[in-house]
Amino acid sequence: IAERFEQYGLQPGWKHNSYIYPIEGQLIRPKHQPEMFLLPTDESGEIVFQHQKDFAYLIDGHGGSGSVQGPLTFVGFVGRVSPTAQEYQGLDLRGKIVMLQEGNAPASFPTEALIRGAEGVVWIAADEDPVLYSEMLHIRNDRDYLRHPQVPIFKIRPSVARAILALDELTIADLWQTEESGERMDSGWFSRDLSAQIGMSLELLPEEPYVINNIIGYLPGSDFDHANELVVLFASYDGAGVDPDGTIYPAANHNASGIATLLEIAHNWQEQRLDPRRPVLLVAWGTGILGNEGIEDYFGKRLNFQHLLSANSNQRVHPYVIFHLDNVGAGERALQISENIPARYLRLMKVSADEVEIEVLVSTDASSSIQDDEGSMIHVIQLGWTQEGISPQEDTSDRLMVDRFQDFGETLTFMMVKLLRSMEY
Repeated sequence: IAERFEQYGLQPGWKHNSYIYPIEGQLIRPKHQPEMFLLPTDESGEIVFQHQKDFAYLIDGHGGSGSVQGPLTFVGFVGRVSPTAQEYQGLDLRGKIVMLQEGNAPASFPTEALIRGAEGVVWIAADEDPVLYSEMLHIRNDRDYLRHPQVPIFKIRPSVARAILALDELTIADLWQTEESGERMDSGWFSRDLSAQIGMSLELLPEEPYVINNIIGYLPGSDFDHANELVVLFASYDGAGVDPDGTIYPAANHNASGIATLLEIAHNWQEQRLDPRRPVLLVAWGTGILGNEGIEDYFGKRLNFQHLLSANSNQRVHPYVIFHLDNVGAGERALQISENIPARYLRLMKVSADEVEIEVLVSTDASSSIQDDEGSMIHVIQLGWTQEGISPQEDTSDRLMVDRFQDFGETLTFMMVKLLRSMEY
């Protein structure tokens, strides 16, 4: 990627005339294939769930190695979602595996569950079709990883939760019928014992030091008055690799399609001799599978951009807006964008999409943003085709569609030319 950036005329975007921005982290790999299964009952045999399709493991907090089998207890929260430790009085989870609903239980509750005797935790994903990737890498930051003692903490698809709850003839919604939910406290939580018993097994290898190389290319802007407004095109280039049992996760659409588009945009700009008025940064990131670890630390510090050349030496370059490319090589023929972004960007995308005669779907999902160390908000705008949920094993190159690349690339080209050349946006 760095060689292509140089070939296409991009300047090194990191310090010391380098294209490479390294981040040190710790790589955590499973020694054996992670396992999760529903223990047999009199009426049915054992049901085995598939790693990174049906479930993924988490290493936040006390999440880590462990091999357990036991009964499930659902713990839900009504009203307040952050009870104090004193308010958990009476909650006994000894010898049990706890089931929680993402978005309902406090994120820190697995620690409380461990204190109260839980031997494992499963989170029901909030999304119906989540992309599940196990946490295999962590960066040294303020997050808390792999604390001792450890218990297996898995995130599961709602479909897996439904298969488990079927033993009690329950749905996920039925769990909230609190008048029938066992012990119900006034403190904001309730628990419900389930008939199902599950097994969870995870053995992690010792942590290995690892360096993630992020690749950054830069084109300075020529406009004196807008020389500091850095436009960022961002895509991730990593994948989930290979499991211990040999299962391969190709990551063709998520994330390789974004990188392919990023490189072709740079190539196109070189051929067309683009002269941007605003400066532009092209970033290929190395931790996309893990939620782009380290991105806030990088974009949130203006010091990381002070070395970039500017047409106005009195104004230092800093990020203005970030466009995140992902899932751009396949999907339904409609681009999705959040309505919770500045109106000028929504208008820019719609005008550009009209040029290519493609639909734009405006969603109510909250847009993401990064606050830098001077208090400015940097909008992060996701760009990609609307998706049907597929498992990571199915994300193969034969699913990619030339017309999706073409239409997305043309739309993005219109957008970038307008944004980099027109001060209207």
